Amino acid sequence: MSIQSIGEIPEPTHYPFPMARFGTNPYGENLFRIVFAPSVRTIVGGEFSDGYLGYRARPAHRDVGQHWILEKWISAYEHTGMDEETYNITYRGTNGMIVTGPYPHRGIYHLCETFAGSPGDGGIEKLVALILQAKKNDPVKNRIALRESVEKAERDEDAKRFDRVKDAMSAYGIRAANIGGHVKKTKTVPIMRTANELGLPVRGVTNLNKEMTKYGNL
Repeated sequence: MSIQSIGEIPEPTHYPFPMARFGTNPYGENLFRIVFAPSVRTIVGGEFSDGYLGYRARPAHRDVGQHWILEKWISAYEHTGMDEETYNITYRGTNGMIVTGPYPHRGIYHLCETFAGSPGDGGIEKLVALILQAKKNDPVKNRIALRESVEKAERDEDAKRFDRVKDAMSAYGIRAANIGGHVKKTKTVPIMRTANELGLPVRGVTNLNKEMTKYGNL
């Protein structure tokens, strides 16, 4: 069973904005397109609830909702990461149908961005430029930059955490000593004073004074 047995995938609803300026794919179609998400269809295969076994067109972006979206064309290999033979082996179900639909020889349009409002509000040119630039980025450099960014974030968080501890300890009368470039907190040793010096009651505290004297002589 083939796609032709169910007819062509219906064309989605396009937003009226000239997209040819951003380039075309090998088939002369626009490289980018702005379409209404609910109108985009994809082919899926299997046995359906009405008992039909084969391929049908189904909504491609059910989770997006009633929004305009920006899509970019990508090749079949970019989309699947494999050739047709491997694809068919990987996705063929027990009923003989390929659940993700036949191998997309002409490529597919891939969702890049969902517009919260009207695409005509501006920024389309900048958005397309960012998408095209991202494809040119060196994956190795991207990984290095990402690792450096994570390490910097961890260092910054460590510094913030230390500052919070320092401030909290200072609030409790614990003074800091600079050791090895880091501030180390040390408690101030309490000074032993008599009840008379502190102006406290002295009646009935004989045993307490003895205990304080005993520990003070250690």
